[in-house]
Amino acid sequence: LFAWGVSRTTIYTITTRRVVMRFGIGLSVTANLPFARIEEASVRRSPDGSGDLSLGMAKGERISWLFFWPHVRGWRMKRPEPTLRALGDAGMVARLLSRALAGAADIAAPVAPAMAEQRAASSIRPAAA
Repeated sequence: LFAWGVSRTTIYTITTRRVVMRFGIGLSVTANLPFARIEEASVRRSPDGSGDLSLGMAKGERISWLFFWPHVRGWRMKRPEPTLRALGDAGMVARLLSRALAGAADIAAPVAPAMAEQRAASSIRPAAA
């Protein structure tokens, strides 16, 4: 029941300058993660293509593990990593984030023809639990 509630109340948005995470069952909160503060991103994919996308924050950036739970990478208590959880197509979201990060840094990133029409902001919902 909790997983269903989290999936129904969570929206991840990737813009041209930041990742915005809106979540919360009883009280909705919004976390704004500017690209300038994201040092790395890693994806964990399941055989069906779904997965999680974790964002490693720059050194010196302090975020609360408790604030982001359950949208935080497991077992990373010292340097918590905000995580986009239960993505239906984790590879597509990773490519989208990669292009957005590269665009913000003025680096040319490869663009797949099918993805060329994507708008500047894309909202992603976790897969239904």
